[in-house]
Amino acid sequence: MVSVLTSALRQISLSNEEFGRLELLRRLKPGVRPDITRGELSKLDLPFPGDELSSLYEWHNGTDSEGVKLGRIYLFPGFYMLSLEEGLEIYNNFVGNERWGREWFPLFADGGGDFYVVTCSRMSSRNGKIVHFMIDEPDHSIEYESLAPMLQTMAEAYRRKIFFVDQEGYLDEDPDAFLSLGEELNQDVPWWTDPIE
Repeated sequence: MVSVLTSALRQISLSNEEFGRLELLRRLKPGVRPDITRGELSKLDLPFPGDELSSLYEWHNGTDSEGVKLGRIYLFPGFYMLSLEEGLEIYNNFVGNERWGREWFPLFADGGGDFYVVTCSRMSSRNGKIVHFMIDEPDHSIEYESLAPMLQTMAEAYRRKIFFVDQEGYLDEDPDAFLSLGEELNQDVPWWTDPIE
């Protein structure tokens, strides 16, 4: 799956270059070695969710969000990539919240308290799953089987122009087209495929 992830990250970078989103590209921090990623997660006594996480942080270690409108640095609509250090800080701030799973490590943030988190579980059936934590909601669903299908979905949304830059220069999406794409690419995830009642 790492090759799928690497290909997705390449497409995301290329699409942002084509869109002229230079602020984002300049603010993506240099990547870190896989042993650093493992070491940072071990500080939390969390099981490592796999090589996909190492590959993500080897690509870039988050985004410099200092002094910029967050909409300028979204990696996909509504969310920017956190550094390992920011992830550790957010984890420590949220782990006492009854709605936050102890095994959730935050990867992407919206700046208002919502996150995409990777599940770091000793249970193989949950390890590596991507959950969308919404601060105002009591329940949080698994939206992706792992980081690779999540970023593959985002990359394909860029490729198909489902993600686009609006008139103000911010990254936006066609929500209906993105929902269809999510269903198409994530058929093994009930969040995408089960009808809303």
